[in-house]
Amino acid sequence: MAGVTFGIAAPAANAVEANPASATNGEAEMTAQEFAELTAEGEAQSGLVSLKGKADAVIALLKKPPGLFKAAVKAAKKGARAFESWVNSLSNWNPVKWAIKSAPDAIIWEVIKYLASQ
Repeated sequence: MAGVTFGIAAPAANAVEANPASATNGEAEMTAQEFAELTAEGEAQSGLVSLKGKADAVIALLKKPPGLFKAAVKAAKKGARAFESWVNSLSNWNPVKWAIKSAPDAIIWEVIKYLASQ
């Protein structure tokens, strides 16, 4: 029975792949390539939004302990290496240190840019 099903479904699938006709979504028509490009663009935009949100979370964490934000700004104004050295100088028991060290580089870069502009 499965062989019969594959015998029918496989040629139909090949026919669909061979003719990438435009797909309709109501009033607008677009090709599969245009749809893929729009989808990729939307995913990139949502990635930027989540990146900004995660950077904001790190910044909020820096603002919690008194004096930590001011020290972070001072270090960030000296550059990325100075900020990294400052983070490394924090106590190993400080959860802020590990939150920053575990964040991806793109988020750290956003945090440094924000802090340096303060």
